Amino acid sequence: MNPKRRETITAKLGHAAVLTVPETAELLKTSQWTIYKLLRERQLGSIRIGSRRLIPVADFQAFIESRRDPIQYGGGHVA
Repeated sequence: MNPKRRETITAKLGHAAVLTVPETAELLKTSQWTIYKLLRERQLGSIRIGSRRLIPVADFQAFIESRRDPIQYGGGHVA
């Protein structure tokens, strides 16, 4: 990842309590429709303020952690 882009993402997450749907889509490199689908399926937490849907940074980070693949070493056999 581009170091300047990493700084921007870190800055957004470090100072924000919530992310907008467009910001979340940008960070996940996906479409806004995908974010709305994740929200509708309750795979990603959110709050509603008026008609706006906002994603708490803590929910965003939990979503990322829940999707991580476990690290596998070698062939998986124990000698």
